[in-house]
Amino acid sequence: MQDDVIVDEVGWNERLAKPAIAISEVFAVTARTAYNYRYNPHSQHIKLTEVDDLAIDTCWSDILYHESVADQSRGLPRDVFAIRSCVNRGPLLIDHEVLQSVGYLDEIYSPQDQDDADLCYRVYQKHGKVAGCYPTNFISDLSWGGSRPDGSNQAAWSLKAHHKNTRILYNRHKNAIHNINIDRNLILR
Repeated sequence: MQDDVIVDEVGWNERLAKPAIAISEVFAVTARTAYNYRYNPHSQHIKLTEVDDLAIDTCWSDILYHESVADQSRGLPRDVFAIRSCVNRGPLLIDHEVLQSVGYLDEIYSPQDQDDADLCYRVYQKHGKVAGCYPTNFISDLSWGGSRPDGSNQAAWSLKAHHKNTRILYNRHKNAIHNINIDRNLILR
């Protein structure tokens, strides 16, 4: 659970556990969003030297983009578990044994993001297990997080971290990003 999230649903932990209990190949369930990463062949950032790319703190990295995004804001029904290549945490349920078997989240991604996507790719490649989104009610105002110091605009340090972490993710999982496309919606009753 991230510190800028308030779960707004009684029994949310049982709800997040439902797909993991019902489907043996599931290792992680998020209430937030699931998606497939794709390489952007028109990326301006991949053409830069790594040093120049890592100096950018004014925009998000454009090396990857989201495809087949599934979450409540895009109309994902509450009874549908959307399985994709990657999930974002907060709130997120993870099978501890599987997490332990791949060495937990990788601190190379600190600070900020992409460690959850890295985890999803590592687990899929090692165990063939998947992750997905099962909508659960939560509140998370953008102004609550420490990455938006003025309450609305992304902090320069987080944009710089996104460039670093996206490049690491792409370099590590190029083959998976180009070849793995998990896009299944399952109704859970």
